[in-house]
Amino acid sequence: LEAGHYHHTFGTVFKKPDGTRYNPEWAEVAKAYGIKAKKISSAEEFKAVFKEALEANEPYLIDVPIENIPVPTDGVWNINDIYTPKENVVDGKLMYGEPIKSKHAATK
Repeated sequence: LEAGHYHHTFGTVFKKPDGTRYNPEWAEVAKAYGIKAKKISSAEEFKAVFKEALEANEPYLIDVPIENIPVPTDGVWNINDIYTPKENVVDGKLMYGEPIKSKHAATK
């Protein structure tokens, strides 16, 4: 959004030398700083790890992978339309042509 509208990117996109994207192992980064941490891989793991974090009574990072699942709502702008891949948008920047109007755009 920032790149497309303001021509800035303040966040970080982690890329390997071949250009493929990846996410750092945030639990391992936290541990390197002396912070208790665990990475979970399923919803079933969350409750036990959350309980452990609360009982630790100290800083504790839980690395939780999430998925942005769109929830369409009539008459409301849906931010997920912005993230839908478009051939003329690369890394959030319009490369050519006009932006494609969202079919979920709010009407006044």
